Amino acid sequence: MKSRISSLVLLILLAGLQPSTASSTVAQKLAVAENGFAFKLLKQIASEQPAANIFISPYSAATVLQMVGTGAAGQTRAGMQQVLGTAGLSSETVGVANRDIAQSLNHDNTNVILTTANVIWYRAGSPVKPEFIARNHQFFGATVDAINFADPHAAGIINAWASD
Repeated sequence: MKSRISSLVLLILLAGLQPSTASSTVAQKLAVAENGFAFKLLKQIASEQPAANIFISPYSAATVLQMVGTGAAGQTRAGMQQVLGTAGLSSETVGVANRDIAQSLNHDNTNVILTTANVIWYRAGSPVKPEFIARNHQFFGATVDAINFADPHAAGIINAWASD
């Protein structure tokens, strides 16, 4: 039970943030959506592993889905928005709000400091739209890089990035 509670702490903190930009209403909507996502995710995982201690980062899971969602369209996009609770919000609006929340967590006026790093690795040779790369860099501070997953050194490259 303690691990389930501790994994919610970050998301509960997000609900109380007061971003300083004009998009604070959207950031608050995003925080509420992320809290809802966190509880659904934890409930699902706990139901599959009722005797296990669970520690996950719903914030990280939501961020990854939002990053990927910047390139989604049609039914895929609608499904992702439904799961995340962000239906009715554009990917740009969600991106701006996410950036504002991340900046609020690293603001000097708070005792909460969260350092995040985001990257999307995609199969070398796959076409990737420049807008997808730009939005992920702009809103999530993410690097989007090609990698040959068949290369035996690929895991080492990814692990080195994570270590750094």
